[in-house]
Amino acid sequence: MYADDEYLQPDEVAHEIQGQSSDINSGFGGKFVWLHPEWTSVNEEAISDLSFEKSSSPVRNYNNLAMGAGGDFRYIQASRNGIDALTKAGLFRVQEHLSPEEIQSRIEQSGFTHYSGDINEGRGGDYLYLLWAY
Repeated sequence: MYADDEYLQPDEVAHEIQGQSSDINSGFGGKFVWLHPEWTSVNEEAISDLSFEKSSSPVRNYNNLAMGAGGDFRYIQASRNGIDALTKAGLFRVQEHLSPEEIQSRIEQSGFTHYSGDINEGRGGDYLYLLWAY
């Protein structure tokens, strides 16, 4: 979801697990960007996996997470297998580089089991990961 003002953040967004900003563009200008999950009880419609993609050009039918901030285009791609269904989604924002083991340990404390690549890769600033669990 995009907005021009922070106060327009909807209640149902993927929240940052440490209480930091849930705005994907935080610190980069541009639009305020939040991930707004839509849940279903129908396994065939449910998202089963997520991945982060960065591109130098727009990708049709995907929402750019870096809207208005300039630089590369950033996307979350979802896939469905009809079996697994995500049950929760969140964000993890840190200032320091962490090893995969450190990230896994930190996110598991909040009930998450999987994470994306760094959404802010190549932008500088915080490291930002999309989290999910089944």
